[in-house]
Amino acid sequence: MLRSVRFPAAAIAAAALLLTAGCGSSYGSQPPSHQSRNSAATHGHSPSVTVKIIALSNGKYAFSPAKVTIKAGGEVIWHNTTQTDHTVTTTNSHLQIQDIPPGSKAHLTFKKAGVVKYHCSFHPYMHGQVTVKK
Repeated sequence: MLRSVRFPAAAIAAAALLLTAGCGSSYGSQPPSHQSRNSAATHGHSPSVTVKIIALSNGKYAFSPAKVTIKAGGEVIWHNTTQTDHTVTTTNSHLQIQDIPPGSKAHLTFKKAGVVKYHCSFHPYMHGQVTVKK
């Protein structure tokens, strides 16, 4: 099942405000700009990488691979291969995919270079990182 991600208007407005606020460093606490992609839309051939959400032998879950690198304009696809729901939430909470049900996929396009660290809000020990290169 392919799942498109939708963000509430207030969350998008808050993220836009934070992204445009002045900051002395190139990122500080501000994440690269992101765009959710409707799975029914047809887009150009931007490179993508898939991160599987997997169950470990100890009964815990993990993002695999935990760290990925893509070029700006590239897409990350999270594929939930487990039997429980998961989220993708940035460490600074500017971005959240609220629910990825079992067997589903969620997509995000990263347009700006930087590093985005994320975790699953249901399973806070699950951590991942997207590095976006120019």
